[in-house]
Amino acid sequence: MFPLLVHSLDLIVSTIGIFFVKTKPGLPSLKEGYGELEDPLDILKRGYYISLGLAILGLYVICMIFLNVP
Repeated sequence: MFPLLVHSLDLIVSTIGIFFVKTKPGLPSLKEGYGELEDPLDILKRGYYISLGLAILGLYVICMIFLNVP
C-alpha cells in the first residue's frame, strides 16, 4: 500500500503545482499598463516550489502512518 500511496501523492501534488504555473492575463503588446514581463523560469519555479513543499509534507505524513517513523 505504501508505494501506491507515494505514487498517488505524486499525481495529486503535480496536478496542484500545475495550477500555480500561470502568467498575468492579457497580451503585453495589446494591453496598456501591462507592467513588466515575468521571467518564464520564475513562473515555473513557483509551481515547482509549491509541488516540492506539498510533496515533502505528504511524504512525511505517509511515512509516519505506514512506517511508524517518528
